Amino acid sequence: MTLEQILDSLDTTPQWTTVTGGEPLLQDIFPLADALKNKGFKVAVETNGTVKPREEVRKVVDVFSVSPKLSNSGYKLRYDFSDDWATYYKFVIVNPEVDLREVKDFVESQGIRKEKVIVQPDGNRRDYLQALKELADKVMEMRLPFRVLPQLHRIISYR
Repeated sequence: MTLEQILDSLDTTPQWTTVTGGEPLLQDIFPLADALKNKGFKVAVETNGTVKPREEVRKVVDVFSVSPKLSNSGYKLRYDFSDDWATYYKFVIVNPEVDLREVKDFVESQGIRKEKVIVQPDGNRRDYLQALKELADKVMEMRLPFRVLPQLHRIISYR
């Protein structure tokens, strides 16, 4: 789609628009993000954080939701958050004992502010509510300053 086709197809009722899918920062999203801002939208970008956004993109995007992959994903990716550019960082926790230590080490090595860290249980667990409780308990036991947040769509579909 052209930029004009995208803009013409948008419902202008919501105030927020999220750019996501694959890795959006592999493309030049500046024209889209800038056009959305000019139409009055707030713009969020969901990314895995492997591509650092250019300064011009940072100026027009309101929220960078970054989900770095832990070793539990099967990937070993390189990241550079030395300037802590994300709005917040979300980590998927499969094994709380192991993964939370990895998150703690990652956050410290990257110089990420701890109040920006969100941990969420693995959404593939059939017992999602139990996974959420286990994760919250382990975060408190380890005295970590991370926020535990559920994925609302997992709870809604759980019932």
